[in-house]
Amino acid sequence: MLEQLNTSLTLIISQTQQNLKILAIILFLPWFIYFINFFLGKRLLYLGIIPRHMIGLPGIVFSPLLHLNFNHLFFNSIPLLVLSNFVLINGLTYFLWVTLVIAIISGFLTWCFAKPGIHVGASGLITGYWGLLVTDILQQCT
Repeated sequence: MLEQLNTSLTLIISQTQQNLKILAIILFLPWFIYFINFFLGKRLLYLGIIPRHMIGLPGIVFSPLLHLNFNHLFFNSIPLLVLSNFVLINGLTYFLWVTLVIAIISGFLTWCFAKPGIHVGASGLITGYWGLLVTDILQQCT
């Protein structure tokens, strides 16, 4: 068992080193957009998901990149970085497809069922990564 743990940790460290540039981009994008949004007086938040209104449909794509304030972005960044790293173990193409599917499904469900208002943030993406990883672990255990 300790040998498996050591092998897993070695793989995680190796993959993290290989994916540092991609992980940096994953963190850079929402932070860069946050500062642009800050200097624009938070006008970009209108690109978030507005439930059940056609004008809110583009938010399905943009909302994971938009954050209301510094705390919101900071506390989304930590799990986004960690979980992205684990999903990236399966390769960049897999990561991009998974990200696209999770963003569209979680965004569409938010658009369909969320309370009125503008919804932004990467929480749907983070939760989707978490669910994917837990499902993968459970499948490997059976």
